[in-house]
Amino acid sequence: MSTTILSRKTRQKAYDMLARYLSCPTSPLRENVKTQSFECVRRSSSKNLQAANWEVHKVPDALKGMDPAPIAFGPGVHPDDPFFFHEPAQIARGHQFANIPLVIGGTLDEGTDFVPSIDSPSSLLTYFSQTRPGLTFAIETPAAKHALEEFISLYSDDPSQGSPFGTGNETFGRGTQTKRGAAIFGDWLFEAPRREFTREAAKAGLPVWSYQFSQPGYWPPEYGVGHFADVQMIFRWFDENTPKEMAELSNTILDYWFNFVYHLDPNPKDGNLPLWLQYGSQSRSLQLKARNLTMITDDFRQDQIEWLMSQKHLYI
Repeated sequence: MSTTILSRKTRQKAYDMLARYLSCPTSPLRENVKTQSFECVRRSSSKNLQAANWEVHKVPDALKGMDPAPIAFGPGVHPDDPFFFHEPAQIARGHQFANIPLVIGGTLDEGTDFVPSIDSPSSLLTYFSQTRPGLTFAIETPAAKHALEEFISLYSDDPSQGSPFGTGNETFGRGTQTKRGAAIFGDWLFEAPRREFTREAAKAGLPVWSYQFSQPGYWPPEYGVGHFADVQMIFRWFDENTPKEMAELSNTILDYWFNFVYHLDPNPKDGNLPLWLQYGSQSRSLQLKARNLTMITDDFRQDQIEWLMSQKHLYI
């Protein structure tokens, strides 16, 4: 649920573009050609596959982020698939998921390492639409383009409101629209689907514990608390220069995690950690930050995210 899922039609379009770039046959209606095409792609070198991937997404150097993900070749919706038999939002709203306790969360700045330096509103629109011909965000129709323009307008171009959050007017030498783009990217691909799924799981009566990892320190300051920073903390990717408070935070997180695995409840039986309340109807979430473990409300950028969830052209 950490990203939107594209249709088979869009995935097929991406694959056909990839195959043509590699000089492989394409004809999705003929089984023998499909087999030949797939085997041809499999035989391609990793170097050629990577070049083909960049060609498919048509991202100019000026619009490449530190991390090129997400890409078009991820999971697609198929009625026979045991996981994505419908669009993710439909699965969540229909409560068609396993009845098990959950721990679910993300980082403060999910979008920062995916967006490039962006200087103008027009370049921001280009980044989210034209440069990736709809293959990441499915901006393939005039209605989707109009919805995208409205969605972008919901986010302030004031750098102090952008991501990395809490860094004021600092732009870190990057374009003035970069922090705005990072906020949009993070909410679109990560925060909105996470919030909706968490909310629906709680409505279904599942025990759900939510967190927001907010501890800086792993990434350069322009990336804030970026995507995957929580995983680095869990796996203790430390060195001799790691501050003591970060190591202590890692121990705390692991304590919660091990209790959840063993007891299906992250709260230690001896009560030696702050009580982690369930998400429930009040949208409660635990802020994971060194020396500042506290319950917060999962309602940041509420208007933007609620609007996005209502848009069939942008959110599935």
